Amino acid sequence: MDVTRSGGHLRITIPTEPAFLALGPSHLVAGMNNKAWFYKLSASGGQLLAEHDYLGSVEDMRLNADWAAAMFEGRVTVHPIQDAGKEESEGTFQVPSPGAPGSVTCLALSAHFLIVGTSTGALLYYQCHDKTLLNDFRHTGGAITKIVPQPYGTR
Repeated sequence: MDVTRSGGHLRITIPTEPAFLALGPSHLVAGMNNKAWFYKLSASGGQLLAEHDYLGSVEDMRLNADWAAAMFEGRVTVHPIQDAGKEESEGTFQVPSPGAPGSVTCLALSAHFLIVGTSTGALLYYQCHDKTLLNDFRHTGGAITKIVPQPYGTR
């Protein structure tokens, strides 16, 4: 939703002062500790879609049009926004896989891809809709601390 063109502001009442916020094209997530509230944005404001509990205290969260990615305790849980609040979901997956070396230090979410950096210098690209690891780049300079993808893939 592009509120800059309409010149308006959205006011959303949330149940508590949030520790984190994430904004997607048509959704907002506000949360504290391991709880997140998902809102659908419209011209009239925000409608609560669901409350979602994660397995740890959320350190970072990213949204795109369809997916939510939450980083906690060195890993990332990715799930469809439409499945927020459900205990189990077919679309949910975790990165890195159990037993993989290193922990996640940063993440980015583009329209189609989840990109994570790890403490061992790995830069991992996943395709969200089929949970496939597409690229595994190893950086020898140490941990990756920030990822800023270019949305159009140009320089």
